Amino acid sequence: MKRKMIIMDLDGTLLRNDKTISEYTKMIIDECHRMGSIVVFATARPERTTLTYIKMLNPNAVVSNNGAKINCIDDEIRLFEMNSDNIKKLISSLIKKKLFICLDYEEYSLTNCPDYQKWINWNAFYTPDFAKYDVIGMQKISVRAANLELFSDINFKSYGCNFYANHSDSWYMITSSDASKARAVEIIASHYGISMEDTIAFGDDQNDIEMLQTCGTGVAMENGISELKLMASCICPSNENDGVAKWIEKNLLKIS
Repeated sequence: MKRKMIIMDLDGTLLRNDKTISEYTKMIIDECHRMGSIVVFATARPERTTLTYIKMLNPNAVVSNNGAKINCIDDEIRLFEMNSDNIKKLISSLIKKKLFICLDYEEYSLTNCPDYQKWINWNAFYTPDFAKYDVIGMQKISVRAANLELFSDINFKSYGCNFYANHSDSWYMITSSDASKARAVEIIASHYGISMEDTIAFGDDQNDIEMLQTCGTGVAMENGISELKLMASCICPSNENDGVAKWIEKNLLKIS
């Protein structure tokens, strides 16, 4: 059997709602490694917030901040940081709307969100007015808003950015237009010499749509958004029911 590359989103996909991974899922991922598959995390999280899961499952590569950073186990690193010429103007527009914002860098995050304490373990720092921040090295901007209409007057493409909704909460994500999970997956597949036909991606939200379309097999979680499930190759059980592991066991390992 051809070597496969298995790409998994984390929140709402590989992780249960309490952010844990079951022993059963660990066993299945270990078996994927044993059979020679390339295991990849593809998440909107900063990489530093995935370290617990990296230690647990030993992925061959990690795509973080929605594709802004690609880190392979053999030290090939690609960064797609935001355009510093445009980004200050965009942040200024967001601040004028009096929205809560989080700026993600490699080692830390800056936010004006008053309940930032819940991100302390993610190395987040509070800055009420963004009077001082560095545009160099910024990988992602997250914005909390009640609805999409608040962004109707902003042309994100004109700032050289991609914009993603997150249907699980009220946070929206902005990255460089060069950064996406789909592009990151193509880069990693090329690095390991794997055809895109032999890639399988699992996801649950809007920022996973392009990735599932790009991969040979796109698997939507049962708990995923309707738009994703409509275009996916197939649907697996929910994240609460070890859907990723069950699909892999049935379709790749064929042990049950």
